[in-house]
Order: sequence, then structure tokens, then C-alpha cells
Amino acid sequence: MCKLRSLCQEMRAEVCRRIEPAELPPRAGCPEVHRLRRMRCQLTRSGKKYYRLTLLGRTGKKNPRMGEDFIKWADEESIIKIILNTYDYVKEYIDPHAPGGKEHIGYIVDRTGFEEFKRWALKDVQLPEKAEVMSPVYWKGINY
Repeated sequence: MCKLRSLCQEMRAEVCRRIEPAELPPRAGCPEVHRLRRMRCQLTRSGKKYYRLTLLGRTGKKNPRMGEDFIKWADEESIIKIILNTYDYVKEYIDPHAPGGKEHIGYIVDRTGFEEFKRWALKDVQLPEKAEVMSPVYWKGINY
């Protein structure tokens, strides 16, 4: 018996005895190593998906801006609600005299202020307890 396999069996007996992983197709290498990796992943990874929402970056030759993190560890339901609230915000504050009836949301936020945008975006949103909302958000780069 190889040294690695015996080590894997010892670790499996100590740590992962309570979990039986789903049968996966065999892979190259020691099967005990792969089984242990799957078990460790089941012990340490959450089954829930989380997202990071980055806001208001823009491209351009004159004044490009990188987006900044707004919320970390948000769930899918919260992200969808924030997007829908952002549409309402744009309908309320878009410049009616904008060429073609279009205006970049970054310019709208610059004009109305980030706190106003944040108030609209987070209206009726129930963020998970784990979520981190950045406040205030500062954009790096050249300001004229």
C-alpha cells in the first residue's frame, strides 16, 4: 500500500467518517485522494451561491473609471431586486434632454449623488446577514 493512500485512509477515518460522497466517475491517480478532496469540499464549501456586485465603471479616452465593489456576499434574489430598483432609479433621474434619450448611469449617479442611488438600489432588498455593503464608495482615477 502506498504511503499517500495510507495517509488518506487515516485522514478519512478521523475527519470525514460522517460523510459518504456521491459516486463520481473515476479519475487518474489515487482514488482515495480524490474521495478525500470531495469530502473536504463538502465540509468546507457552502451549498449556497454568493455574488459580488461591482458598480459604475465606464470606458472612454477622456475619463475612464474602474468599477468599485458595492456589495460582497449577496445572494441571487438580492442582486435581481437591486437591478430592478436601478431601472426605477434611471426612469426617475435620466436627463430628458439627453441625446437619443440615452445617458450612462455613471453620469446619472454623478449628478444625483451616490447616496441617492444607494437609497433607490437597496429599497425593499433583504440582504443576507453575511452581505457587506460598502459605504461610501470612492472611485479611483483622474477627477477633473
